[in-house]
Amino acid sequence: MKRFILILIYLCSSSLYAQTDQQLLLLQAMSADWKVGQVVATKTITPRNKYTANIERRFLGVTPEGYYKVQEFYIDIGAPFFYKKYPKNTPYTSAYNLINIEDVIRSQFYNDSPKQHKPSIQGSYILYDDNGKVDIAGQYDHGKKIGFWRYYLGDKIYSTKQYKEDRLIKTIDHHYYE
Repeated sequence: MKRFILILIYLCSSSLYAQTDQQLLLLQAMSADWKVGQVVATKTITPRNKYTANIERRFLGVTPEGYYKVQEFYIDIGAPFFYKKYPKNTPYTSAYNLINIEDVIRSQFYNDSPKQHKPSIQGSYILYDDNGKVDIAGQYDHGKKIGFWRYYLGDKIYSTKQYKEDRLIKTIDHHYYE
């Protein structure tokens, strides 16, 4: 019985701690007075494990449906043998909608990473490579991948993945011969 009570106390206290962090982030986001175009978050990514890139997220406004419209842009990119600074408006993503206000300022999430927070994206989502070409294109429904997601290499689709409520249903690999 003691063991059960100790486990119960531990579970309640750990979930309370996590909830407090979430509430703090929510309060911080709700008290913000963002201007259109304002940088609200930054993050460092490693696309395809090639190099690191610094990204900034800008607030674009609130949609009539109440979603928070944001877009991410490359700031700079670094690799072992080169460093590149991007022009101010080089897109990393197309403009996309977030459902939860706290996701607007959350800086460390990566959409394909199970270890970090899954963002509450709604609608179309397009990711660009550092040359400005479409890298990934797909749809979200309340933060879950749906439909066909296309993965590009250069100008060609190399893989198509079908999702239903964030679960991978089918993968189609495309082979190109020159």
